[in-house]
Amino acid sequence: MVVVTINYQSWLRLIGLKTVLEASRLQEKPMTRLTAAAVYAALLLSGCASIGTNYNSAVLAQLMPGMTEAEVIARMGPPNGRTELYGGSTQLMWLHSTANVFGSGGAKSAAVLIDRNGKFVSVISTTEMKLN
Repeated sequence: MVVVTINYQSWLRLIGLKTVLEASRLQEKPMTRLTAAAVYAALLLSGCASIGTNYNSAVLAQLMPGMTEAEVIARMGPPNGRTELYGGSTQLMWLHSTANVFGSGGAKSAAVLIDRNGKFVSVISTTEMKLN
């Protein structure tokens, strides 16, 4: 989760005011108040984060044994992790997390097994979690 904390003085400086006295003068300038409110709303709404490869979870069910590694990657997107396993097989892993300033978000992950010949064998694991 990304948390944005800003105190009143910092917020005033951010919108171009230097003191609380200048802020009190905003009551005399309605357009400045509107501009300040718009800046504040934009900052609040843009406070979100996303990391990883946002893959489509439904694609996992469409992966068929024997597909090439390149075909799997073409459908899922670039993996975030690659582990060479004993015997020459490979584990590919996708991770994606999101969060916003309201505390909601989610996370999902998937891992697949590719054999030593570069062919898809199976989905090893999947997780998906929503935060509200």
